[in-house]
Amino acid sequence: MAMRGMDTAVITWSVTGETAAGMVALVRAHLRSVAFFGSSHLRQNCESALELNLITGRVLKQRDSWTFAPSSTPLASLLYLLRRSVYSGTQNLQDLAAGVARALEEWQQGDGGNEQVYADPADPMKFFQQSDNTQQDAALLALILACLWLVGQVMVLTG
Repeated sequence: MAMRGMDTAVITWSVTGETAAGMVALVRAHLRSVAFFGSSHLRQNCESALELNLITGRVLKQRDSWTFAPSSTPLASLLYLLRRSVYSGTQNLQDLAAGVARALEEWQQGDGGNEQVYADPADPMKFFQQSDNTQQDAALLALILACLWLVGQVMVLTG
């Protein structure tokens, strides 16, 4: 760990491991080049840069970066990147599907997004909903003005 400034700490660390033996044997059989790839040893150098709050010491922002170490074999690096790409692709598709579903749901609800939900301070498990609709406010104001006008007309006729 090293400090780059008063509020930035940098932690360098590494991860080592081996790829799955069955997958390596399958790829090696197709490539017919066992001597070039060697073992399936993988080493990844990582660096985490942390931006800290000077008073509390909490992490405000974390930025991670990583590279493959030169001792990693190309086959292990290739398999790791292939697995990572497949996983990232499926996660991105799931996120896209969830986003489309959320957008369709909001579109179908129409103006239902103007409602606000509040918690009851006395009972945190109880909520109430208040809609914020300008048309309802205008109608209520018109009703109050009509009632005041009616009371005024009644007073003029009786007085």
